[in-house]
Amino acid sequence: MTCGGCVARVQAALDNTPQIDTARVQLESPQASITFAPGQSMSAAALAAVVHAAGAYEISAEPDQAATPNETPKAAAEASTGW
Repeated sequence: MTCGGCVARVQAALDNTPQIDTARVQLESPQASITFAPGQSMSAAALAAVVHAAGAYEISAEPDQAATPNETPKAAAEASTGW
């Protein structure tokens, strides 16, 4: 990612993913912090596919974090992705 437009495209893609409750994409890091909706999870490959579809960006994700479901209905599973 090289500009604010890239951030906006990736942010919109993550915001429109049903399994994701909140996402915060940061250009400076470059990373995205993701909180899954209650009872939801995604594999690292699925997260990579969402980001890739937003603009052909390649990412690295922590598979154990990205694939971990919520432990309780009120808990949030979090994942961090980086470009």
